[in-house]
Amino acid sequence: MRTPFAWVRQKSHKPNNPTHREAKRRVKGERFPLAGLGSAQGLALALVAVLLTALFPTSAHAAVPLESITPHHTFTWSPEFGSVHTQQAYEAIATLQAQEMRRPEDMVIHGDYLYVADSQTRQIIVFDAARNVVRTVGTGYLRRPTGVAVNAAGEIFVADYEDVVHFGADGTLINRITRPEDVLFGVDAPFRPRKIELNARGDIFVVSEAGSNGVVVLNSQGDFLNYTGVNNVHLNMLQRLQNIFTPRDQRQFIATPLPPTNLTIDDRGTIFTVTAGLPTYRIKRLNVAGENILDDLAAVFDPVDIAMANHGGFFVLSAGGSILEYTAEGDLLFHFGAQDLTAQRLGVMRLPSSIVQDAQGNLYVADATTGLIHIFTPTEFTHWVHLAITYFQNGRYVESMAYWQEVLRFHSAFAMAHLAIGHALFLHGDYAQARVHFEMARYISGYSASFWEIRSEWLYANAGALALGGIGLWLFAKGLKKARAGKPSLLDKTNPRFPTLARTLRELAHVKKVWRAPVDAFYDIRYLRKAGMATATVLYVALLAAFFVVMFTTGFVFAPVRDTNVQMALLIFAGIVALFVVLNYMVATVNEGEGSFRDIYVGTAFTTSPFIVAALPISLLTRVLTLNEEFVYLLLIIAVVAWSVLLLFIMLKEMHDYNIRDTIKNILLTVFAGAVAVLVAFVLYLLLNQVYLFISNIVAEVSTRV
Repeated sequence: MRTPFAWVRQKSHKPNNPTHREAKRRVKGERFPLAGLGSAQGLALALVAVLLTALFPTSAHAAVPLESITPHHTFTWSPEFGSVHTQQAYEAIATLQAQEMRRPEDMVIHGDYLYVADSQTRQIIVFDAARNVVRTVGTGYLRRPTGVAVNAAGEIFVADYEDVVHFGADGTLINRITRPEDVLFGVDAPFRPRKIELNARGDIFVVSEAGSNGVVVLNSQGDFLNYTGVNNVHLNMLQRLQNIFTPRDQRQFIATPLPPTNLTIDDRGTIFTVTAGLPTYRIKRLNVAGENILDDLAAVFDPVDIAMANHGGFFVLSAGGSILEYTAEGDLLFHFGAQDLTAQRLGVMRLPSSIVQDAQGNLYVADATTGLIHIFTPTEFTHWVHLAITYFQNGRYVESMAYWQEVLRFHSAFAMAHLAIGHALFLHGDYAQARVHFEMARYISGYSASFWEIRSEWLYANAGALALGGIGLWLFAKGLKKARAGKPSLLDKTNPRFPTLARTLRELAHVKKVWRAPVDAFYDIRYLRKAGMATATVLYVALLAAFFVVMFTTGFVFAPVRDTNVQMALLIFAGIVALFVVLNYMVATVNEGEGSFRDIYVGTAFTTSPFIVAALPISLLTRVLTLNEEFVYLLLIIAVVAWSVLLLFIMLKEMHDYNIRDTIKNILLTVFAGAVAVLVAFVLYLLLNQVYLFISNIVAEVSTRV
């Protein structure tokens, strides 16, 4: 989750559109005017209507009689669980169609008018506010329009195969911009405009097919200015190796950047590009230097178009029919949509090509295969989300909290709402409640900042009590030591009360010698039997307990997402310990190692003692540390791990009577044998699973037939 402190403030848009229920009611009345007639009369009139439509086609907009229930689910992003189901964000209410529209490739909304570039009818179709066709532009001038943009004066610019065609607001041809002749454009650089956008100055931004140099930037007269937004080269490791061992003139994989495939520009002039085919960063937001400043977006696969949202965020349309809505910072709000290549249903695309949003918040999604434009209207839940984001991004945090509370009424785990409420509470000094909401949003930085303030206030108020408590504990420890003086200890061999416990505790106390003089300590374990397998088992149980302590008690700042699968933890722990002890013994047996199975089992247990002892203190320490003291936590973890690894190395060297080189060889062979064992176990699992499924299917088939 990205920080809300750096959210870009955008111009406020008041959501003055009718509710989705009113929209449904209005569209239902338009689409089903025969609903009040009898079945026979309705059937007869329907047949007459079909005949009249076939004989006298109309160019006005009409909605096809498709199923009105949106056939998909809506998802949002949770930092803890990833993609999670949420309330429906948009509802498909109608489709837009016209005789003049056969293959819509691109759309733009200017004022109340919707402009559609149609590559099959070779014209720009203009719809009015009621979404009726009022005129067409470019008939006879255009060859294959695939992109359209409109400037502030209403003039139309069209990306048309090998040209950019400029029309006046009345549809008259003004200019045809051909391939730039400027030497900086490139002698062999292609100019096949596919998509087009304009900024406030009137500069023209063109996405050219096979234009690996990036987006072409022209001035309003068509003169070349520069390129921007060039993509990085992406070759996988195998392709790079093939290029290394292949002569330059015979290389199959050339380091050529993929060209952008679409773009949009917001009100502030920021350019967003789309590049289908990239493994990462398919959506980019460019700074003035043409460099990407947007993090890699979640859930974006095979994008085809991008459009700005009224609240300052943006929408991404994918080739699979998915529609994704993001905030200005790139946090996923909603993910919905579907694709069906066989049936024709409302809200389901076959070949989605373009997306735009009107001033009322409705989404228009073009389907190039069916020649339809699907219209989605936001639900009440989405209205609250957009309203809250608008207030929040304009700095009206207190007012936004009421709207975020409404959002939580619909979806109590909506991460963005908790994030924004936490930020607002933090700014107003309610750090305790802010920390609660930041934790629910899994926002570590905000949680840490809130806890810092709470901790500072608590330390300031309780500094004297802490000092007195420390002195009291010291005095208590001194008194306890004096009181125990002269009394028999549980570790004393002469203590007859608990002989078994006394022996186990004496063996556990050998840990101190392992820390002070590990070489002598492991010698004593091997030859003098200073510790047995029962004590080692106790240490392994303590090690498992230490793992659970770390799992369940580490502070939120250092463990925002907890894995509470106890059964899996037990399986992994037992598997690692068993594999290491058994395989190391087997490897040592064939490599002249002198250590017995008992020696390896007991010695390995004692090498884990630093982690056993440090697990609880470090875990408790994480509950009072913030991100500002993260280095303390990392330093302690590195020290404990390094200490345990060093003890393990010394133990193997002494138990097997190896030199340093043989010890390293033993460790590497043990790790390799473990990897092979895991691979074999995985293959066996797959085979046994297939056998089980085969037998189950046979039993089911026999049961069915009998």
